[in-house]
Amino acid sequence: MRQIGILTGVLLVACTTAQAQVVDTSKGPIEFVGLEQWSPERIQKELGYKTPDSLHYCASELKKRLGFPDASVFTFRAESGQYKVITVVEPQHSHRVRYAETPTGNLGAPATWAPVLAAARLNYGQDFTFELRQYASAALRGTSLDKTSSWMPTLATLRSDEDAAAALKLLAGDQDRVQRMAAAAVLINFPARDDAWQGLVRALRDREDMVIAAAMHALEGLATHRARTVDWEPVAADLRHLLNGTSLFATRIVMRALLNTQVPSRLAPLLVGRDGGHILLAYVRASRVEDRTLAHDLLVALSGQDHGYDAQRWRQWIASAQPPSTALDTMSKCDIS
Repeated sequence: MRQIGILTGVLLVACTTAQAQVVDTSKGPIEFVGLEQWSPERIQKELGYKTPDSLHYCASELKKRLGFPDASVFTFRAESGQYKVITVVEPQHSHRVRYAETPTGNLGAPATWAPVLAAARLNYGQDFTFELRQYASAALRGTSLDKTSSWMPTLATLRSDEDAAAALKLLAGDQDRVQRMAAAAVLINFPARDDAWQGLVRALRDREDMVIAAAMHALEGLATHRARTVDWEPVAADLRHLLNGTSLFATRIVMRALLNTQVPSRLAPLLVGRDGGHILLAYVRASRVEDRTLAHDLLVALSGQDHGYDAQRWRQWIASAQPPSTALDTMSKCDIS
């Protein structure tokens, strides 16, 4: 996402391995995922930092100043302090990053949504989405929140078929980003509906950061606490873009959601075939164990094979997983690039 994940690091020693490029810092390692033609040293130079101690990593800076079509920055807790992972799609792969067009509709949300919309508009940004993550976890586990925001009781009541239909319509077609964000929140209440899961996946390609964040937290909650078999074929093109480098802040959630819902191997040609799965291949070479394991497990689920962490063998399998001709009739040329 564009503004989420502003983090700092101090570059001391760069070490390149066959799996990833890792930088040791005074606060902990920084791992770069997705670098091919670039290096941590080049990034430092291009950003104009004269000394390693002045380095500042921000996803929006990596995109706006260096031209990476997408980037994400995460910090994880580690025994040694913190472990930071910076993932990028390099400029030569810009065709893989495909956000959706911004909706142009002027649709009205149901009047019963008013408290949720008011909170989203007032606290547009990380405050609302952080609270939404807490709501998703509690609501889907059937537990109570220690601290309940004023809008949460209203959100908990929005469970009618009319609410679901309105949420899907607004999320896909309303020009107001706040209404789209609220729509993603409402879909948390519909774990039994495939179209709710599908709508949230589509929203991960939204051009607005906070809409993506709301969809991420909703999908994460569903996949963590209400995992079940889901029909992913209607959003195969969206999933393909997400596994290919679009919306890097959502990559781990997408991988877990597909695994937890037992994505069928028959969808593999649509999701990663024909030179897809760019980010999966990058993560299967990651140094961070959790990331490479997640990518590996999804590749195994999609392929029915196990090539370990051999990215070249996985690349060969992806090259062999060609979409059937019938799929090419329904997926645009843009969808399979």
